[in-house]
Amino acid sequence: MLKTFNNQEIKFIIFIILIYISFKLHYEDERKTICKNLDKNVALQHFLLGHHTFNIFCLIGWYLLPKCYLSLFLFIMFFLKLHWILCGDVCVFNDMYYNSCGVINMKDNNYESYLFKDIFWYIGIKSLKFRILIYECITTLGVLYALNHYKIIKFKYLNF
Repeated sequence: MLKTFNNQEIKFIIFIILIYISFKLHYEDERKTICKNLDKNVALQHFLLGHHTFNIFCLIGWYLLPKCYLSLFLFIMFFLKLHWILCGDVCVFNDMYYNSCGVINMKDNNYESYLFKDIFWYIGIKSLKFRILIYECITTLGVLYALNHYKIIKFKYLNF
């Protein structure tokens, strides 16, 4: 007999599938181009998977995961915004990853070539400015959703 899934289980499955697709596309691309040692370096594969998990969590985890993760989402969003301001819009995870791939310093090399290739990159949105705009819109919606959940602010249209 087939198991029927409830709404939260379906959302969690979608979350895992998005992580897998995002990671797999990036992995297959990177191992052939910039990071040729990716096939042999399991730690680097796990790091890349963690980066994609973090990315998808920040992007849509606030909606797909149980509400108990909303406080973690708010905490991460605060420190992520602080990180971007202090690091001059350079992701420390990205820098560490490409350093492990043999690209010594992203700022000294062609920075645009070493941007994080997320799910938007692979659906054809290559413009960094446009991807940042998409992230800021979606994560702002997530922050408002979380603040509404904790009754810090009240929006009657954010109860989905």
